Amino acid sequence: MENNITLSAAAEMLAGSENLLILAHEHPDGDTLGCAFALKHAFSGEGRRVEVACCDPVRPTLAFISGAEDLAVPEDFEPDLVCTVDVAAVSMLGGLYEKYRDRLKLKIDHHRTSEFFAEYYYVDDTAAACGEIVFRMLKGCGRLNKPVCDALYAAIASDTGSFKFGNSTADSHRISAELMDLGADFKYVNRMLFEQRTPGELAAQRAALAGLRFYAGGRIAAVGFTNEMMERDGFDEDDIAPLHSLPREIMGVEMGITIRQTEADPGLYKISTRSSGEPDCSAVCAVFGGGGHKGAAGCRIRAASLGEAERLIVAEAEKALS
Repeated sequence: MENNITLSAAAEMLAGSENLLILAHEHPDGDTLGCAFALKHAFSGEGRRVEVACCDPVRPTLAFISGAEDLAVPEDFEPDLVCTVDVAAVSMLGGLYEKYRDRLKLKIDHHRTSEFFAEYYYVDDTAAACGEIVFRMLKGCGRLNKPVCDALYAAIASDTGSFKFGNSTADSHRISAELMDLGADFKYVNRMLFEQRTPGELAAQRAALAGLRFYAGGRIAAVGFTNEMMERDGFDEDDIAPLHSLPREIMGVEMGITIRQTEADPGLYKISTRSSGEPDCSAVCAVFGGGGHKGAAGCRIRAASLGEAERLIVAEAEKALS
């Protein structure tokens, strides 16, 4: 992808802002939060005010990245520069897009199917995590303090599944090793990311295991959640997020699919796909207007029922396996 700004120029732009707003994507994960707070830790001070905002709350297992901060834009804050991190499409900004659509100055991202909605953009779809890009930028301008390193290690470890996912590269390991050398508390970050579950997440996992379905001779596994299931069993959509890789982790499965009915619009289903090798998740999701990476992508499908949404996405997944 051809970018219209360099990382050094992007760093200068951020450093030149007096009131900087960093936008994370909806249902924030460790990568978008890690990048956002790395930038906040790096550029706060020296007369600059930096705020991080998101249209959705941070789930408890990731609150160690954001702290106790409410990710709403303070009423007394008027940004002179708005930057997005790990945001592939404007739909991922929720209501914040309408509020800031005319002021989106800089976009830093790593998704293959990235929309160029900001005035300036730097996208590297070879990076396993957006955190790798932010690391290179902050290293180049000498802003790698310990809070920055902790946040960036969380970003990279999160998006690589603790370096288990196929998107992990040698650079992922080299950058993470450098962050460790610089003081990143990798033991704490890994424990918080991968060794704690909320009661809601456990309830969602029980429902997922009970409802697994297999297709294409066991090469595809799918699990679905309805609003009725979530209300009955006591979990919500944020509790489902850690389960997106679960179907793919089953032996013999090449593509795993997670389907969730949306609460605001019961006729709309959010789809998350994960592959373990050759199947291209982004191509499958692109059929429905979504996208992402080869190994992980998402989309939305309008359907009359969970079963219909599942049939539609599975049909495209089967084509990808043929």
